[in-house]
This record gives sequence, structure tokens and C-alpha cells, in this order.
Amino acid sequence: MIHVLCVGEAMLRHMSNSDDVTIGGAELNVAIALAQFGWNATWLSVLPENDEGIVDHATKNDVESLIFRSPGKVGEYTVNVEEKKVEYDRSESAFAGLNADMIPVRKLLKGVEWIHLTGITPFLGDGPKTLWNRLLTFAELDGVKISLDINHRPALCSREELWKMIEPHLRKVSFLQMSSADLEWICEHNGILASNEEEMVLAIAEHWLINQVGCTFKEDFVSRRKGFQKRWSILATNDGHLFSTREYALVHRPVEHLGSGDAWVASAISGFGFIGSGGSIWSLKRADQVAAIQQSTKGDQLELDKSKITQICQKMV
Repeated sequence: MIHVLCVGEAMLRHMSNSDDVTIGGAELNVAIALAQFGWNATWLSVLPENDEGIVDHATKNDVESLIFRSPGKVGEYTVNVEEKKVEYDRSESAFAGLNADMIPVRKLLKGVEWIHLTGITPFLGDGPKTLWNRLLTFAELDGVKISLDINHRPALCSREELWKMIEPHLRKVSFLQMSSADLEWICEHNGILASNEEEMVLAIAEHWLINQVGCTFKEDFVSRRKGFQKRWSILATNDGHLFSTREYALVHRPVEHLGSGDAWVASAISGFGFIGSGGSIWSLKRADQVAAIQQSTKGDQLELDKSKITQICQKMV
């Protein structure tokens, strides 16, 4: 049985301050992190015949790949360190130009427990948008739990455009993830009034009847502690449960700032067996810790110290 099927594009990742070329992509990042927690994670994507080693990379990280081949190229992006922004070159990628009819969605969802998607995919082209909508529709029909990370990318769309795409599907979603910027925008846009972030996350879960809503927070220090960051998170359920690690916030010094949200999502999904119990705060603390670990290494993906993985995952079974 496939525990989680992650669907989306992976690309070659460049850095403006080095010649290193690595591999990244939100959905693949989640699959690789889940595999390190012992989950059977499969990544579904579309790539050209020459995939620049991306499939081998997934395999080496214990992720099975379901790849459909299509004309085009491998997408790329450059992290501009100096300007703190990401520049994409993906409009002519094989994934952006995919034909959704070549992917037998209903068949591929058979036996899948979770499917993980992001708000990136529907804005990559007509084919990706069709595939994304079909996955959401058939996942609901077949009882597959849906994890959806809003993951707003300003280069692809506005928040209004993204919300217009996502909001009609929220009744289908089991786990919705967002950033603090997403949280503020959603509440303002929908007239949700609350006295703090915890109440805001809970209001979203209850308003759209979403099983679990998670939100991550990062705060950069200035002056004497410049370069350090404080991280914490909130998880709320539609039946009134609310958990926050605000008082347990982690302080750490990131090496890089990309990919931590994907690591947090993977850790949260793998810890859902503890929701509603005393393990819920532990699960959130672990997710924060895993996100901080991801930021302590270069690249988009989580690299757990194999000697410590038992300690990190000890409450998973």
C-alpha cells in the first residue's frame, strides 16, 4: 500500500553564489522527508526522457517514482541569495506541457492512503491544472485523504487567483497547510475576526470543516542575534482541538531558508496518529524540529542524521 502519493514537478536548483546544482520541488521534498520517517512515499510526475538524474535521486532517497514521459525540458530555478528571491525557468518544461489524459488518475489512486498536492501545480499550465482537479475529485470519491499545501508563489499567480482555485475544494481536504502570510490574507479576505493566530487557524478549520489546518511561523531576529530565527506552529481541527508550540518556540540559525515548510508538512502528516491525545504537542514540536533540521543543511530536502532518526521518530509507532 502507498502511504502517500505526492504529485508535482521537480526541477534543477541553482544558487547565485555557487556552481552547485541540486534537485528540488515541494512535492518531491515531502516524499523524500516522509521516506525518512519510514513511510511508503511515491512521487508522481512528468519528465522528459533525459530527466537529468532526478528519478535516480528520488530512488536513492527511498522514494518510488511514477513517471510519465513527455516532450519538453526539465524545469530549473535559481535561488538569488543576494536579493532573497527565487527565479524560475519552467514554462517550457515537460510537466508544464503535460497531457492530463495520459495519466490514469483513478487507477493510480487505488490503494493510496494519502495524496499530497500544492497550490503551485494548477498554475503551471492547462495540463497540470486539469490533472490537479482530477486528483482532487477522484481522491474524494475514492476515500483518499488529501493533504494540500497552499504554497503561494507570487511569480505564478496572485493570492486572489490562488484562493479562487483552492477554496471550492476545501471541503475535500483532510489537511490544509499554510504560512503565516497565507493565514493573515485568508482571514482578512473572508472577514474572519480573531484575537490571535491560534483563534484564526481554528476559525478556518471550523468554517470550511477541514479535519486539520496547520500553520507555520518564522521570525527573524535583528541586532545582536541577527541571523537567528524563531520557529513555531499551530494545528487546529474542525471539532475544536487546538495545539500551539508558541511557548516552545525553537531558536536556530538557518543555513538556507527554502524547503523547511515541506519538511514540516511531512513530519505533521506522519504524526497524525497522535491528534487529540497528549502526543499532539509532541508531534508539533517534532515537526518544528524537523523543519529546523532541514534549514541547517544546503538544498531543499531534509537530511536526517541516521544515527538520530530513532530518537526523532520514537513515538511514531
